[in-house]
Amino acid sequence: MQPTTWRERWGERLADYPLLRTLLFNPWFALAFAAVGLLGLGAVVCVPKLWVSTPPDFKPVMRVSLLDRFQARTLSAAARRHAAAGRHREAALAWQGAALNDPGNLELHRALFQHLARAPVLPLGQVSRSLSRINWMLQLSGTNQTDLELAAQTLDRYGLAEDVFALLSPRADQLPPHLEPAYLKALFQVGRYEEFGRRWERFSASGTPDPELTLCREAYLAGWGPPEIHREHRERLQAALDDPDRGPYACRLEMVVAVRRQDVEGYRAALQRLEARAEDRASDHARYWRLLHSTGLSGRARELARSFNRPPESAFEVVQVADALQALGLKEELVAFLQRHVLEYGYGPNVWSVAVWAAYADVLIEERQWEVLKEAARQMRMVGGTQSVLAGFSYFLEGWVAHAQGSREAARGAFEEAIRLGFPVGRVGLRVATQLLQLGYADLALETLQPLEARFGDLVEYWRMVFRACYALRTDDTLLLRAALRAHELAPESPEWKFNYAAALLITRRRPEQALGLTFELLSGEGATPGGQINYAIALALNRRFGEAQEILHGIDPEDLNPMQREAWYLAWLEVYHAQADRVGLRQCLEALENAPLFPTQRRRLEEVRAELSRQP
Repeated sequence: MQPTTWRERWGERLADYPLLRTLLFNPWFALAFAAVGLLGLGAVVCVPKLWVSTPPDFKPVMRVSLLDRFQARTLSAAARRHAAAGRHREAALAWQGAALNDPGNLELHRALFQHLARAPVLPLGQVSRSLSRINWMLQLSGTNQTDLELAAQTLDRYGLAEDVFALLSPRADQLPPHLEPAYLKALFQVGRYEEFGRRWERFSASGTPDPELTLCREAYLAGWGPPEIHREHRERLQAALDDPDRGPYACRLEMVVAVRRQDVEGYRAALQRLEARAEDRASDHARYWRLLHSTGLSGRARELARSFNRPPESAFEVVQVADALQALGLKEELVAFLQRHVLEYGYGPNVWSVAVWAAYADVLIEERQWEVLKEAARQMRMVGGTQSVLAGFSYFLEGWVAHAQGSREAARGAFEEAIRLGFPVGRVGLRVATQLLQLGYADLALETLQPLEARFGDLVEYWRMVFRACYALRTDDTLLLRAALRAHELAPESPEWKFNYAAALLITRRRPEQALGLTFELLSGEGATPGGQINYAIALALNRRFGEAQEILHGIDPEDLNPMQREAWYLAWLEVYHAQADRVGLRQCLEALENAPLFPTQRRRLEEVRAELSRQP
């Protein structure tokens, strides 16, 4: 019998396809199946992180999912509602969540810090995670002026002077007038007292200081002014301690003056005022312990440090407490403290979060806990939101472990990976370069330093490391001279850089008359050493004053010299013997310098002398 209805006909045709048959004849099953399919499709489309979040040409590229974007939009809408209703803490947390869901979205980060800049100041512990993302916002924006001002204003409102200083000091010569008060306050709080005094004189003639900056001035005169006015200005500062608005700030300034005057009771009284207002911070207590320690009350300091159990509120405070515990010799407490807080406060893309990891790494290195350090490096790469900032440093630590365990090849590989990933927090790069130099990887140290010139080219510290790396490698005397010249320009009165610049001029055989002036000037001070005398002799020889050079060299016993000084001594005699056509002396110098690690210009000079000797009968 032939099927007569469509059901019978399609049922017969789909007899071998039970799923299709069920979908066709069971609408509820078909509906459920379609819903599951749509969910699966949604997961495929919405969950994978396929959508670029960061601005064009930004490195590293960060991707998010559609779900991330939906959550970010939902949270930002919630943040606006909370802010409108005056729920500022909830608004800050919602903006923070939105920014974390879409980390490359500059507008979400701006909205977060615009809220913190306008809303009433919240307890630092409630917003420290948000504030830690300021550097990330600046990286996203290329540190344009508008975002720089927003960041500085927000950090200043929360009393984070160290962060304000780190942010503004590279631009100190181009600050707009309305950022000058924040920078001046930061200078004082980070201990740049002389610079504060000089800059205040320029600013006070043209600007109207805010009330907190006026208190800074009183504290400066109370601690660093002429002795006869100390008491007057300290009394003015103390008069503000009970002020409802300025009191907490005045207390912290009073504590700075108390440290300056080694006044334990004055510090304790100011700290108690902050405690009574519940506005004291862990860093305030850490500074008190160090003051007690420096005034001979180490036992009391250790007692207070051991009994202090309030958690820190920021990565900066973790570092300050760790430094105090280290100074007090409380090793067990230091390790336990860092282990409790390293993951909690080492999450942010900023210098202080990296400093928390660095402090933990220093403790592990000192204790030679290499496997624990290796695990810490792995943890650094697993902390959400910090991979782009901490990954390079984590590989550097893995390389250090390999080096300590005798695997130099593995260490070099890890160091090279660290350099490839880079150090977005530039100060970390400087730290890594310094330690690579100490570990004997001068070439990698130089490779680490070169990308940092744009940020740190105005710091003597930067050029000191470049100079040392070049000197250790002996491959690029042009860069050696450039580093010495730049450092000498930045610190023209420094004997160290007069000496190094003169040495670089002599090595490269450039501007001999300037080298002669510098080496002669140094003979009456720190340059009156065997090395300084040899450099002066070389300078004399390059200026064709061979008799005077010979007289100086005769007065130096090569047996009293270190290997580096002995090489320079032979190079000086080489110039004298060459002028005298003394073939025997030249051969002695060439033989002594045969295997010496010399710079290219020095090696070329030796080759010229060898060639002349070979042409002569």
